[in-house]
Amino acid sequence: MTSRRPMNVFPGASWLIMVLLVLNGHAEGTSGMSGPAPNVLLVTMDTTRADRIGCYGYERGTTPALDALAREGVVFEQCFSQVPITLPSHTSILSSRTPASHGVRDNGIFTVPQSVLTLPEILKPRGYATGAVVASFVLDSRFGLQQGFDTYNDAYTEDWTEEEIQQRRIYAGMILERKADLVYQAASAWLASAPEPFFLWTHFFDPHQPLNPPQPWLGNFFDDLYDAEIAFTDEYIGQLLAALKVKGVAENTLIIVTGDHGEGLDDHGEPTHAMLLYDSTLHVPLIMRLPKAQRVTGRVPDMVRSIDIAPTVLDVLGVDIPPDFEGVSLLPRMQGKAGPLALTNYHENLLPHFSFGWSTLRGWRADGWVWIEAPSPLLYHYEEDPEEVRDLIRAYPGRAARMRKDMHAYLAGMNRAFHETDMPLDPEAVAALEALGYAGGVASAVPEKAYGKGADPNARVSVQAAISVARHAVEQGDVSMALASLSEIEAMDPGNIQLYALRAKVHLQRGAFEEAAKDLDRAVNLSPKPSQLLLARGHVAMGMGDFTKAREFFDRILRDSPKNVSALYQQALCSSRLGDHEAAADLYKTALAIDPSHIDSRINLGIALARLKRLDQARDTLERARRWAPYSARLIYNLGTVRYHLKDWSGARDAFSLALRSHPDYPEALLGMAAVLHELDEQDAAVEQLKRIQQIAPQSKTGKQARSLLAQCISE
Repeated sequence: MTSRRPMNVFPGASWLIMVLLVLNGHAEGTSGMSGPAPNVLLVTMDTTRADRIGCYGYERGTTPALDALAREGVVFEQCFSQVPITLPSHTSILSSRTPASHGVRDNGIFTVPQSVLTLPEILKPRGYATGAVVASFVLDSRFGLQQGFDTYNDAYTEDWTEEEIQQRRIYAGMILERKADLVYQAASAWLASAPEPFFLWTHFFDPHQPLNPPQPWLGNFFDDLYDAEIAFTDEYIGQLLAALKVKGVAENTLIIVTGDHGEGLDDHGEPTHAMLLYDSTLHVPLIMRLPKAQRVTGRVPDMVRSIDIAPTVLDVLGVDIPPDFEGVSLLPRMQGKAGPLALTNYHENLLPHFSFGWSTLRGWRADGWVWIEAPSPLLYHYEEDPEEVRDLIRAYPGRAARMRKDMHAYLAGMNRAFHETDMPLDPEAVAALEALGYAGGVASAVPEKAYGKGADPNARVSVQAAISVARHAVEQGDVSMALASLSEIEAMDPGNIQLYALRAKVHLQRGAFEEAAKDLDRAVNLSPKPSQLLLARGHVAMGMGDFTKAREFFDRILRDSPKNVSALYQQALCSSRLGDHEAAADLYKTALAIDPSHIDSRINLGIALARLKRLDQARDTLERARRWAPYSARLIYNLGTVRYHLKDWSGARDAFSLALRSHPDYPEALLGMAAVLHELDEQDAAVEQLKRIQQIAPQSKTGKQARSLLAQCISE
């Protein structure tokens, strides 16, 4: 196993000599600022371990751009994240607060509170143009990290053609991320027109599962897709750095490249991240290149933290550091004006509790040691044991007790900002998280005092692996494999929330609604606050045709979370199925007032208005919806239907043609096209459309309608 820390090439040197060797940078200019205010480029690499970067000792040549940047700047050899989960970690980077302080503890079920002050919120009033380009759903603006940004580009399909969308669905099963080349395109476009000074945060997601690197990186690193994704990302980080030179601002820009968290890569039995709390998922790269007037080069061996990034940015810019920031500026250390740092780091992982009902994990890092609070606590001397394989809890009980005391003193004394989100996820969002390997936010956010004890995640790695196998089998529709994996999980961990949630999905695949309802009821009873499970339970009731019962489950969600867009949307569907289209339209409007981008509410609002005979409003609603979903065949088909009823034959024909271009076997669109062609007296063409429906969906409702119309056309 490769060590994650470069070896000391001067093992006999004294500490003082090492400080001089490592930290005395080559100053290029004065430490004070003159001229225009510096720009800031913050690049975050998702799921990137420090030990897979060349300047950290990795020898495969995956990161030439980052290695070149490192030679011009400062490498922090021991930078640690506060949490191995994307949204909480980025919140810590931008707010200089730990998750226990800013309140964002997991993906999907928390939003960043408005009370949390972020770096762009500080810079924007000082004349900075602020822009962000993010590459994954987990950083979507709905989760609140967009505050302070003039532009927060989370439009993953904004620059994609219809063909690219289809191609990326093949890669990942659904649209999960914006690849590095498109991140670069969006970021460089913003950069080209940005006034100075600017703050640009660019997020690259590629090293995250699922790994699907393009050529030539796939071929160059065919034996390690993780390396290939990092190399692919490095290429476009290099191009982004080159864009700074093209704009003529590179020498007056503070450049920071870091990771939000690492990746297990099977260390400690963890294939990915977000389950355990070891260095493999917490040790991240951090490279800073100062503006030319302040520049130094070198390496800092001290332990530093992601929460130190924002204070350092402000110090470089000459801006006062807010008292709420928990990190410290690293600038004096970089410039050799301060001695070795003696920082401590609090880190946590609450996903095991939220998603599986297991124990939380917390940790405290200090003086070269790390203590992990779990049902079976762990203690490692990470400077001597970088792989964390020798648990010293029994050998050093006094040290473990002191570290536990220090951690709990920190937790008791900090400024907490707990926040319970009012925005649980819609089904597509849950599916997006699940496809990324997260549990999809089964349990909603609960207050700190309710974070319970449970099974030790360190002893449940095999359960997590079995859950991954079961989830994949469910996604592939392999019922026998899924049931076998779920039986294995039940034997190992019978109270596991995911067990019942996944088994309910299997029952639904088999059409066994009663069994699905029973498993979901069990999961609901186990979950701390099961909004997503109640949503699924309502879906099952709808599948059984009991729309009144379904509304009861959605009502339970809305009593606690009145802004839950998913529950409002499902309530609207129930109202529509019960024939109350007026109530359905009102519920869709309420949902859209909360989340204007909720495309299904926009489409269904158009349908509800059409059913209420408000055709002009329906048409306008659907046409506006195309801003959010320009290639949605369902949207375009319904727009064609409304145009048809408005006797806009040409407009209807255009809409049905566009829907069929991406989905040639869309029976309803074929039927709509046949109806338009009939109105245009193109009977032969209409007959061809109807015959096509008979070929692809003869037993469906649309097929029966097509058969009737076909007989009518032939008789005419």
